[in-house]
Amino acid sequence: MEIQEQNLKVKITYDMLNTYQEIPFEVPAGVEGMEISFTYEMKPKEGERTFEKNKLDFGVLDQNGRQVGVSPEKRISTYISESYSDWAFRKVAAAEGTWTVVIGVFFLLKQGVEVNIGIKFYMKETRWLKGNPHTHSLHSDGHRTLEELVRMAEKRGLDFMAITDHYTYTYPDALPSTKKVCLIAGNEFTTNRGHMNFYCPTLPYTANYYVQGREGFQKISEEADKNGAIKSICHPSCHFFPWELGFEDFEWHLLEIWNSPMRADNLESFALWDRMLTAGRKVSAIGGSDYHQNYAGVNLITLPTTHVYSPSNTPSDIVDAMVKGKVVVTAQPDSSFPTITCGGFMCGDTVRLDGGKTVKVNVDKLKKGHTLQVIQNSEVIFSYKADKNIADYSVDIPVDKTGYVRAQIKHMYSPLMKVFHKIAMRFLVPKEAKDPIPEFIYAFTNPIYFE
Repeated sequence: MEIQEQNLKVKITYDMLNTYQEIPFEVPAGVEGMEISFTYEMKPKEGERTFEKNKLDFGVLDQNGRQVGVSPEKRISTYISESYSDWAFRKVAAAEGTWTVVIGVFFLLKQGVEVNIGIKFYMKETRWLKGNPHTHSLHSDGHRTLEELVRMAEKRGLDFMAITDHYTYTYPDALPSTKKVCLIAGNEFTTNRGHMNFYCPTLPYTANYYVQGREGFQKISEEADKNGAIKSICHPSCHFFPWELGFEDFEWHLLEIWNSPMRADNLESFALWDRMLTAGRKVSAIGGSDYHQNYAGVNLITLPTTHVYSPSNTPSDIVDAMVKGKVVVTAQPDSSFPTITCGGFMCGDTVRLDGGKTVKVNVDKLKKGHTLQVIQNSEVIFSYKADKNIADYSVDIPVDKTGYVRAQIKHMYSPLMKVFHKIAMRFLVPKEAKDPIPEFIYAFTNPIYFE
C-alpha cells in the first residue's frame, strides 16, 4: 500500500495561551485511512527551576468542519478511517478536502513550543479482500458477543465482516474497534415470507420490525432506499425461510445463493440465479455463513468465504464492489480460488462482443477430483476434472455470443464427509438427510456479461 506523508511545524507562542489554534491541511483523493501524530516538548529544559510545563490538546475537524475527535496531551497519535479509528475519534472516511488540526493551548512555558504534526496517508489499493457478509451476535439469536465474533474473524484471517442481526441494527460507532477486520453495519430484515440483509451506514428503517404482507414490506423497502441501504436477498430457496415476496417492483442489489453449509437448497438458489442471468438480468451473487454458532465443534464463520475485489478495506467500497459483481465465493478463506477475465475485464464487467472474445479462467489450487466448469447462459461449455492437485490451472474459452459467462468448481464429498453431512442435515434440514448427496459447489465466480 502506498503511503504519502505531510509534515507540519507550528510555533506556539506565549500570546496564544488559552486559545485554540486552527491548522489546516489537505487530504488528497483516494485515501483509505490516515495516521496523525503530534510531538512537542512537554517539560522544561533540564536545569530550569519551574513547576510549569507545556500542555496541549489536539482535535481534528473533517473537510466539512465537523469534529472527528480530540486527543488529550498523553495520546499523541490517532488513526482515522471509515472502518476504524483510535480512541474517542469517530469512524469517518478520510475524504478529500481541507481538514483542520485544532491545538488547544492550556499551559505554556514563556518561551513557547514548537509542535510537529506528522500525517501519513494510506492510499487506496484495489485488491482481493475476504470476508463474511452475514453473521449474527447476541443482539439477536447468535451465540457470540460482537467482540467474540471479531476475534474469530481475526483468527481466520478475514478482512471484513458484516453484522446482520435479526430485527436489530448496531450502529457503526457501537461496533467493536478493530484495525484488522472491517466491520460493516447491517440488519437482517426478517419476515415469515423471507429474509433480506440491509447494509447501511445508518438506521435503514424506523418502522416496527414486523410487517403484514407485501404492502408492509414495500414501505420498509422504500424507506431503506431513501436511507441508502444496499439490499441482499438471503437464502432465497431455503427450505425453512424461502424468499416469497417476489423479485419485481422493488429495488434489490444482491442475491445470497450460498448459505452455510452447502446443501441442496443452495443448489436451487444457484439454478434460480442462472435463470435470472439467462433472462438478461444482471445479478450479483454472494455467499454468507449466516453464522450463529459452531456445530459439533466445527467453526462455520468462514463457510463460505466471500472474496471482494475492492478499492479499499472500508464498508462503502466493499459493499459497492459486491453490488458491481466483483465477487468470488469459496468454501474457505484459503481453498480453491477461481477467477475469470477477458482482456482487462473481470467478473461483474460488461464487454462489447465485436468479432468474438476469449475468456481466461484461472484456478489457484485446483484439487484432485474437483471439476472446473465454465457456464454460458445456463449451459456448461467447458468441463475439466483434475486427476491430481494443480497449483495453478488456466484455460482459454472462446465467446461468440451475447449473454454471460461464469466459472464454478464442483466436487463430490468423500465417504467420511458424506457421514458428517448426513449428521449435520439431521439438525439443519431433516428432509435432506434422507436424500442422496449430490455434487456440490466448491467455489464460483460472478459472470462477465457480453453485449
